[in-house]
Formats: sequence, structure tokens, C-alpha cells
Amino acid sequence: MSTTTTNRKNVYERRSAWTTDMYDQAAQAGITNHSVRERTSDGVILDDGKTYTEFVSCSYLGLESHPRLVHAAQNSIRKVGVHLSASRNSMHTTDLDDLEEALTTMYGGSRAIVFNSVSSVHLGVLPLLGTGLLPSYPIASSGPEFLFDRTAHASMQSLRGILDQIGPTNRFDSTDLSTLEPLLVEAKNASRSPIILVDGVGSRSSPRWWCICLPI
Repeated sequence: MSTTTTNRKNVYERRSAWTTDMYDQAAQAGITNHSVRERTSDGVILDDGKTYTEFVSCSYLGLESHPRLVHAAQNSIRKVGVHLSASRNSMHTTDLDDLEEALTTMYGGSRAIVFNSVSSVHLGVLPLLGTGLLPSYPIASSGPEFLFDRTAHASMQSLRGILDQIGPTNRFDSTDLSTLEPLLVEAKNASRSPIILVDGVGSRSSPRWWCICLPI
């Protein structure tokens, strides 16, 4: 059995080759890579001791700093520690059950599931969408086809290898819908269910947006 090697770069090698020193420049200019000492009602206190207004948070609801949630988290840590060090399928805290039940009630009865990051959401949910195992999300018998906006978040893009095992993946430009239309026609002709994956803020688009903190 022979093995053939090629010089073709993998996605991470290509990404590294495309990378410029703009991240280093931004860090040196003090507009990204901030170390936060404390969060206040007015903003964040950085390692220089000054308070800044930040514009980088992805918190759309602001619940992570709600006093009742902070108090409940502190109580839970005292009872079970910072982590159970086990798969959630094996065991989880009753406090997590209570939180998800409260969120489900707050947001119109749609079942809420708490993840620790957006990357975890994508890893847990996107492959499941293409399996046809969700009764509320039927998939054609020929399977799905995943269509990625080219500016979608890296946590989506990095799953293409996994999703390729479920159905074909392709990319399109959300600023030019003519790049999406033929892919939809292709999926229809193949009797596949198209799953379109987009990122509302186009986090991989250019120009790039930095973590900007302004002193108060």
C-alpha cells in the first residue's frame, strides 16, 4: 500500500499564509487584546486601571451580568464547584435545569438550551440539523446541502469538514445573491435540503472590526 503526499496546503496553512500583521498592529495601537480587571455599570476597567466603554461584547441580552443570575451562579459554585468535570449527558446541575426552564418561559416557550460559547452551539447544533433526526426540521431523503456565507463566523467555517460527512458543502457571497441562486438550483435538482448558514455581522468580512474601547 503506497501513500502519496502532495504540497497542497490545508485550510489552516492557507489561512496563516493570508494573515498579515494587522492583528499585531492593532494590539500595539491599543485597540484590541485588552486585559479586563473588572466590569462596572459604566464599562470595563482594564489593566491600566482606567474605565472604558467597550463595543466588542456579543451579549445581546445582557443577562450574563444580571444581579440575580450572578447571585445564582455564585451559589451554584459554592455547592458544586466551578465544573462537574463530566459530560453533561452523564450529569449536570439542577441549577442549569432551572435556568433553561426560566429562559424557555421568558422567550415564548421555545425550548432553551444553554451552551458555554457560540462555537459549542455550532458544533452541537449544525451537524444535528442535517441528520433529519429533529422532527421539527425535516430533511429530504437525499440529505442536506450546506451553503456557507463566505463571511460567516470561523466557528461555522471550521465545521465544513465535519458537515461534509453529512452532505456537500459550498460557499457563496451574501452581498451577491447571484452566487447563491445556482447553488439552490443545484440542491433542488439533487433533491437535497439546502441549509443556508450566515453570520449577521459578517465577522470574517473586510474591513475588519476591532475591539474598540474608549476611555470614559
